[in-house]
Amino acid sequence: MSGKLLVNGLHLIPEKVTVAVPFVKKAELGCKVSAALFGVGYILGPRIGLIMVGGGLLSWLIIIPAIAYWGSGRIEPLYPETSLIISDMSPALIWTRYVRYIGGRSSRNGRARDVDSQHSYDH
Repeated sequence: MSGKLLVNGLHLIPEKVTVAVPFVKKAELGCKVSAALFGVGYILGPRIGLIMVGGGLLSWLIIIPAIAYWGSGRIEPLYPETSLIISDMSPALIWTRYVRYIGGRSSRNGRARDVDSQHSYDH
């Protein structure tokens, strides 16, 4: 309750902090302060939390700049985007249109692997 009051009520702590990474096209580092995110992190534990942070760093420092670099010469939108070309997109929009799907699929595949490794198929 006090964290939400500090962030949303009194605005003493900014809800989101973002810093552009110099010399890397469209790379950003950011942090969103939320009591709900801290709660989820506590429930999931440090191992899964570190995996999630690693995925975020990979997305924002490598995958988004790679998509921006690769898409800078395109003159038409790349599927699934239908209206904007990549060079006109912000890093957050690239994440929304492309990277989010990569993370979702990786998360699903990782959970399936963990479930398979917990089962014993010895007869």
